[in-house]
Amino acid sequence: MDLVALIPAFVVAVLLISASPGRRAALHGIRAAVSTVLGLEAGLYVWALCAGAGLAALVDRLARSEVGERARLEAVSGTVLIGLGLRLATATR
Repeated sequence: MDLVALIPAFVVAVLLISASPGRRAALHGIRAAVSTVLGLEAGLYVWALCAGAGLAALVDRLARSEVGERARLEAVSGTVLIGLGLRLATATR
């Protein structure tokens, strides 16, 4: 797929994500909104740089490779999700 054709979709995604800083910003004011937007933008740019460096192709290759490698990728992904869930569940409100 042509990467140039995907640029408009990427720009739309960046704008939508930036326009919705979320509940934290609504509760904690403009300073929290700005930090949230900056964090989201940094994440998007890191993702774009990794994709440009070929890391997205590496992950895609791992996902399409043999069962053992795919199982490892799924195990790591599941571990990350469980960790995020536990972190959310134990966070102070």
